[in-house]
Amino acid sequence: MAESSKSYIITQYGLSCFEPTGPDSYQARTFNFYLFPQPHGAYNRRFLCDASSLVFLSEHGFDFNKCISQGVPYMPVRTRDFQLLQVNRSGEPRGGEPVVVTTDNDKAFIADLIQLVTDWLAGNMPSSSSMLPNGCAAATSAAGSGTDDERMGTSADEADPVAVAAAQQEQQHAELELPMMNSYQRLLAYQELSKAQFGVEGHPGFWMKKVGICC
Repeated sequence: MAESSKSYIITQYGLSCFEPTGPDSYQARTFNFYLFPQPHGAYNRRFLCDASSLVFLSEHGFDFNKCISQGVPYMPVRTRDFQLLQVNRSGEPRGGEPVVVTTDNDKAFIADLIQLVTDWLAGNMPSSSSMLPNGCAAATSAAGSGTDDERMGTSADEADPVAVAAAQQEQQHAELELPMMNSYQRLLAYQELSKAQFGVEGHPGFWMKKVGICC
């Protein structure tokens, strides 16, 4: 039975939270999450499925597209550990002794970098005029420069609350583009971004990887 179950995957996870509302009553809130083992590197999960199961899920509103495109990715712990060992490849941050920062300029660079990422995680995108110690402009939101009110073409007093909320939601999900760095600053960035130090409880730091960008 155990070996047979390994051939299938879990596609949805349900979680119910109960809150007491009286001596003998509770209020339940149930949340459903799609799960899907997204391929990553050499990891490519193969699994079985039954035709009757697919028909049942389809008849009861299961969204296969959402499951595949937006499902929470996962992999076995052993596979995850192996993937993490592959981080130390050419062109990516290497292991070994950490870099000891001694100069004031480097300390200021790290402090500004940490603050930049902390603000981004909190949904506060820096302005285009923000500068890091290397003289490069800090990252700006993909939504463009200017305040939320300027982008909507209205003053703060006239701003539509719905439009403001939408702009704030967009800002919270904006990408953060770090400025250009030299090789030493990039090494410091790899080292600091991988630490849990960004003011978000439970945030383990970032998994760093160098990628090529084709114009």
